[in-house]
Amino acid sequence: MTKNFIALSLGLSLSFFTISSFASTQTQNVDAKVIVQNTFKLEVKQTLDFGTVRAVSKASSAAALSVPANPNLQISTTAAGGSDPAIMDILDSASAQPAQLTIAEATKYTPLTIELPDVGTTPVELATTGPGTTPVFKITAFTLYATVGQNANQDIAITTNQGTITTDGTGNAEFNLGATLTTDDIDGEYVDGEYTGTVAVTVSY
Repeated sequence: MTKNFIALSLGLSLSFFTISSFASTQTQNVDAKVIVQNTFKLEVKQTLDFGTVRAVSKASSAAALSVPANPNLQISTTAAGGSDPAIMDILDSASAQPAQLTIAEATKYTPLTIELPDVGTTPVELATTGPGTTPVFKITAFTLYATVGQNANQDIAITTNQGTITTDGTGNAEFNLGATLTTDDIDGEYVDGEYTGTVAVTVSY
């Protein structure tokens, strides 16, 4: 009994020693990364067009033409008062349309700020090639309407020349830009032709 007991005890001791001798500590390096994409795509899908008009500029008054951003509203004109008023009559509205801008690859469900020129202080001018005395047209107000995004099919309020649109679940958004065009504040005859200008639209997080 004693001998067997000793042998058994030795066998247990050897087994424990064998297991302990193979125990080890290992370290692995795990790579980590993050991708930053602060940029997104902003593209003009459709330009702003006021159609074809008959216009006369007067120093004492101004006539206006409005192309709304909201597709449910109609193009309209505002007549000038007085005995010799400025004139802005629509001759052909077939090409008249608000501008359309698309946003893609932005963060989903995220508000973006749309910043427009301060036309209340400095109107955007549409001019043509002609005599130096040829009057210009002036963009004096804007409207915004969301067509794609979390706030789709809604007017976008403009406060201090800024509005907000929220992207959808794919990081996309789209909006219309409408505007009011007024006659110049000088007495003059508009020459026939195309009057053009540029509106700077900025979108940011």
